[in-house]
Amino acid sequence: MQAPRMKNVIFTGIFLCVLTFFWIIAISREDGSMYQELLESRLVDLQERMHGVELLSHQRENELHMLSSQFTSFLQIISHKQNSAANSYLDVEKNLNSTDNSGLLHLPSIFTYLPHLLQNADSLKPAYRLSRNRFGASIVLGIPTIRREGVSYLTQTVQSLIDGMTEEEQMQCLIVVFVAEPWDKKYIQEVGDTIQSRFPDSVNKGLVEVVGPPAEFYPDMNNLKTTFGDTRERVKWRTKQNLDFCFLMLYARTRGIYYVQVSKLFKSSDLPIVVEFFLMFYKDKPIDWLLDHLLWVKVCSPEKDDKHCARMKAEAKKRFRPSLFQHVGMQSSLKGKIQKLKDKDFGKQAIHRAHINPPASVRTSIKTYQKFTLQKAYIGEDIFWGISPVAGDTVEIVFNPYIQLQGFLFRSGSMQHPDDKFLNTTVEILPEFVISETDETTVTNKKATYVVVGEFNKAGVAKGDIAPVYGKIQSIRLRVLQNSQSWVLLNEYFRHCMPLSNLDIYAIK
Repeated sequence: MQAPRMKNVIFTGIFLCVLTFFWIIAISREDGSMYQELLESRLVDLQERMHGVELLSHQRENELHMLSSQFTSFLQIISHKQNSAANSYLDVEKNLNSTDNSGLLHLPSIFTYLPHLLQNADSLKPAYRLSRNRFGASIVLGIPTIRREGVSYLTQTVQSLIDGMTEEEQMQCLIVVFVAEPWDKKYIQEVGDTIQSRFPDSVNKGLVEVVGPPAEFYPDMNNLKTTFGDTRERVKWRTKQNLDFCFLMLYARTRGIYYVQVSKLFKSSDLPIVVEFFLMFYKDKPIDWLLDHLLWVKVCSPEKDDKHCARMKAEAKKRFRPSLFQHVGMQSSLKGKIQKLKDKDFGKQAIHRAHINPPASVRTSIKTYQKFTLQKAYIGEDIFWGISPVAGDTVEIVFNPYIQLQGFLFRSGSMQHPDDKFLNTTVEILPEFVISETDETTVTNKKATYVVVGEFNKAGVAKGDIAPVYGKIQSIRLRVLQNSQSWVLLNEYFRHCMPLSNLDIYAIK
């Protein structure tokens, strides 16, 4: 009887060991996939940057060929006017071309659509420029502005953009204010002075710059053909707006990977196509129609119906919700036009904010609601949603390896669930070593205990700094001090980390 029992015990033990082994492997793979996704994300970003550089290189090469061709044509005209000998001209042409470009074809240039630009050497050069020459930004935000009677929305817009960025995002972005008043240089200068005085830090570090176009960039606006029943004044306004957008996009296209204007995001490498399409029809239709037509050309089939086209457009235009931008003001750039625009999704807080977090294991004693686990929240897939925490419940994040923290931010609740937030809850850290209370030195022969470094306020937010004396941190936890009738929704982690000798500065959110 003893032998069979012993066998059963042994087999049961082996089974449990094997089960535990596979469970550990599964958990490791789950954690590993998180960091694999992070690496893949960074690789995609690098590929986008390389793609942009390659396109710029090809564009520069084509521009050089075009310049050579145009200069050759210019010499030919001069030669013809002066009745120079044909052999003399051919010798000059041969010297100008280091390679045999015989038969080389060139795409139309901006001078094809705006031939008046050839009359002035400064027609493509900004008439005013306040800049610290920031290049390589992740996102460039273009803000066209004009003089309005008795009202301006510019400083409000710029302030809103700056306030909405973290310090890290400010280092990766560029805001270009485009003052579209080419015949009023004094006003352009005034706007530049205003931006410089209102946002000196942002200008000095290269986040914000101001540019004004030359009057020579614009053709004669008094002989435009009226279309679609628009008044001559409206045709003039929309034509100028088309050219404003073209100049701004051309100026911004080499400054970053992505470009944002009028709440639409483009790859900077796609801007030459967009601008050329605008230039082809800048006299014919307003900018929003042209943008829609360009999208139609790219994704719609003339053999399909309008519903199919609408689906294809919706697929191509990725809509982010809730909206990040909202139209400000009622007075249009067209004199006398009032527009009441409001995005119904704007102002709705995103239910969660995904961030890149360092290696860590997470655990909580709070009962989780459905699929809204702490692990998913930590890796940025979803929120953490817990059911009615009680006194003594904890949310714990254990770092592997230990890290040195500079500060922390926890945000709970949301606009949709304003009561589901942490209250009467402390933020605690577990240092790697014990800190002496007398001289603030580390004591390595004692077991470290949790230290309270903050607590949640009435808004459900906990934010604070962590003194460098604590050194590396093993874990950080939230500890509930009082029973709660409400659930809790944790939608953001943000912990600033100190740079170590072999680590980059990064943030947990």
